[in-house]
Amino acid sequence: MEIRQRVAELEASEAQRERTHQELKRKVDELGATFATLPAPVVIYDADDVPVEANPAAVAACGFDPAGVDRETLIQKLSIRHLDGKPVGADELPSTRALRGEIVIGEPLVFTNAHVSDLVVLASASPLVTHGRVSGAVAVWHDITERHRLLEQLRKTNRQLTAASDRAKRQADLARRRASQLETTIKSIADSVFLCDKEGRIIDVNEAGLRLIGLTKKEEALRSLIDYLGTLNLRHLDGRPIAGKELALSRVLRGEIVTGYEEVARSLRTRRDIYLLISAAPVRDREGNIIGAVEAMSDVTRIRELDKLKDEFISVAAHELKTPVAIVKGYAEAMLRTAEEMPPAWRKMLDAVDRGADRIDRIVKDLLDISRLHLGYLELTMERIDLPKLVQEVVERMALITTRHLIRVVRAEPVVVQGDQDRLQQVLVNLLDNAIKYSPKGGDIDVEIAVVDHEAVVSVRDSGVGIPKDKQAHIFEHFYRAHTGTPFDYGGMGVGLYISKELVSRHGGRMWFESEEGKGSAFHFSLPLRVESASS
Repeated sequence: MEIRQRVAELEASEAQRERTHQELKRKVDELGATFATLPAPVVIYDADDVPVEANPAAVAACGFDPAGVDRETLIQKLSIRHLDGKPVGADELPSTRALRGEIVIGEPLVFTNAHVSDLVVLASASPLVTHGRVSGAVAVWHDITERHRLLEQLRKTNRQLTAASDRAKRQADLARRRASQLETTIKSIADSVFLCDKEGRIIDVNEAGLRLIGLTKKEEALRSLIDYLGTLNLRHLDGRPIAGKELALSRVLRGEIVTGYEEVARSLRTRRDIYLLISAAPVRDREGNIIGAVEAMSDVTRIRELDKLKDEFISVAAHELKTPVAIVKGYAEAMLRTAEEMPPAWRKMLDAVDRGADRIDRIVKDLLDISRLHLGYLELTMERIDLPKLVQEVVERMALITTRHLIRVVRAEPVVVQGDQDRLQQVLVNLLDNAIKYSPKGGDIDVEIAVVDHEAVVSVRDSGVGIPKDKQAHIFEHFYRAHTGTPFDYGGMGVGLYISKELVSRHGGRMWFESEEGKGSAFHFSLPLRVESASS
């Protein structure tokens, strides 16, 4: 009887061990899936500040696996620097500061990955505390450049555990350590992390997420996604309410991967609007079925406020410069009208003052245009425009400012568009001015007007110095000059193409180009055709 009882006890103990093992295995899978699926790059460091594990997004961002690379080598290999170009010192890395006990949130850094692409990131880091001491650090990067990369697929963290009791015990111990590490990692991430099940109900949120939305208890946050629409007053950046199917987690549950999506929410704690940068990805089981979703949020309110303050400062400064520039220009022109009565040296100085005033005036106008574009104040006066006639007028005017170039309209299909005449002239002047400037040896500059697929397409083609291939991706960015530091650096603020593309976009068109270094460039912009009424 005692033997049977003992056998029964052993069988019950073995069954309990197997259930415990299966439960730990499930938890490891869930936590491992969450960690590997986080859209933001995450790197875990040991106590010596050496990366020991990086999620797939971090590897993709670096172009190599940073695990095992010491911090000095990592700084040099990635050329990590501040926004002003100053190199980051070994003691300034977010992970190093986190190992000293500091929590770093949203540190702006720049690095160059193995693909020779510059990335601007907001770096956050937190210490990992085990048994009351700092045993490592976790760092998270949020890409705030134009580029958002798709997340790598979730990797499985453990193979199926065997039924043998000795192997089950070893793997159970490994599972416990892994589960503890992943759980500590997610809790320590400075950015907000939300997990939901496949029905769209929030099942977990870290402390940063609770702080972000203004809650103190996790239980208060465990609700359906639809509940958040009313509670947080979620909106698009233009103020439109976000529908339930548009929520990032809802889209992810349908199989999408969301990166770099911005929305506005109302903080329950401060009762103020906050701007959120969101990335999200599905969590899948071994068969690839979606069993939930993970979402990472960063509060970028301060960055947006600083951008707005910068734009407002540019606008105020440009407006303040208009009056003194006009005064200088007016007096210079008045004095030049009496140039016959002054010495040649004085006239030469007045000519220089007049040219300088014109240059400042152009800079002021560009700054005003940029501020109006950013602040949404730029208005267009739309009217019916005979496009070939407008282009011919601009070509004839620009032909007067150069003797080394032949500017000509080589093709002009008759076409009518709806647009702002002054702004379209501004676009064409910018393109022709660039064609003249970057064809220092002279040559032909050909202008074409064609009708293609219900659009009017204007092209400006030169045979100048062209644009280096590695600079072409940035050519439409504001304050970017492709020829800086080369013999073809002719000055300027590098805003002409940016403003031109924005103006064309506001007309419902688009702008693009082809260029080959040493052989010239061709810039094109399209405008939608004007729909004529029956009476016109």
